Amino acid sequence: MPATSVGRVIGTSMQKTAKVQVVRAVLNPRVNKFYKRKNTIFAHDEGSKCQIGDLVRVGESPQISKIKHFKVLEILEKGGSKVLSNTGKAVYQFD
Repeated sequence: MPATSVGRVIGTSMQKTAKVQVVRAVLNPRVNKFYKRKNTIFAHDEGSKCQIGDLVRVGESPQISKIKHFKVLEILEKGGSKVLSNTGKAVYQFD
C-alpha cells in the first residue's frame, strides 16, 4: 500500500479507531479488464471525529497497537445519510 490512501469509514465502534475500506482498481493483463480490490484497515482517530460514511485520507505511522498501523490525516467529505429500511436496520447511503 502507498504511504497515503483514501477510503470510506465503515465502522467506528472502537475507541479512537476507525475501520476504513480502501478500494483500488487493478488491471488483469490477460483480459485487459479492471476489477476492484478492497482492503480494510484500522486507523487511529485521535479525536474520534470520524463517522460511518466519511471519506478520509489515511497515512502510514509507526505501530500504535496490535492492529493499527495507520492514522487518519484528514476528513475529506462528511458521510452519507442514515436511512431506516423496512427491516428496522440502519442503512447508509453514499453518493
